[in-house]
Amino acid sequence: MPGETEFWDNGYLVRRGVLEKDRILGYRRQILANDLAPGDVLSSPGVGELVTDPAVVSLVGDLLGETPQYFGDSNVSIRSTGRGYHKDNADRYDPSAPDWQNSYPIFRIGIYLQDHHRHSGGLNVRERSHLVPNVRAGRTRYLGTEVGDVVAWNLRNTRSANGVVIRPGIPLAVSPRVAGRLPGRVTCQPKGERLAVFITYGASGAHLDRYIDYLRSRTYQRSIWRDCVWTPEARNRAEASGLDLLGPWSAGLASPESFDEYHQLSY
Repeated sequence: MPGETEFWDNGYLVRRGVLEKDRILGYRRQILANDLAPGDVLSSPGVGELVTDPAVVSLVGDLLGETPQYFGDSNVSIRSTGRGYHKDNADRYDPSAPDWQNSYPIFRIGIYLQDHHRHSGGLNVRERSHLVPNVRAGRTRYLGTEVGDVVAWNLRNTRSANGVVIRPGIPLAVSPRVAGRLPGRVTCQPKGERLAVFITYGASGAHLDRYIDYLRSRTYQRSIWRDCVWTPEARNRAEASGLDLLGPWSAGLASPESFDEYHQLSY
């Protein structure tokens, strides 16, 4: 199995201090100023540099054990308040489906643009939940990230946004339902508006082909792909960092039908 044992065993990994704090805070100012282009993250000057960042791409390549593929699945999350355990792979709950037949080399990078070490709003993950096709299994862990940290998680992993830290700054690994019932006076409120950048990478092969087919069936992703514009400068950065760019929309979006909610592909 490629990459680091911790990642493949637990389904997630936190790498501390990968990115410069001042740079991340600069992207935070850019996002709050609404200085973003339509489409995926790579389409936006400035913050789009995160997709091709050499340190990020190197981490991804080490975990995959091969050249990572990027295919326009990324977004900037702004002021999200939702909670709820979920998975993001193509076959989420069907143990007989292709996603669950062997290791799954598709994962997401999360870069949080504010402190979640002593402030609420960080990511909760269920440990080893990438090994089971349900959202109930796995011990909950709160990933208390600091500005500059990078989180990687397998798309089969079960997770929830907006975890909580209780006073005086103690991470609390509880379910989204319990977190939503805690009174504000006992929690450390988020430090400013919650902003995050999410980028999906994968290894070439049948799993990635199926995941891209799944994305073709999702309304939100079709909209993102239609607006993608990757400049020559962005493409040069990708090549220099060792990242392969795929344009799944270039031959058309194939399926005439798309869905707003999760819908499993046939197999």
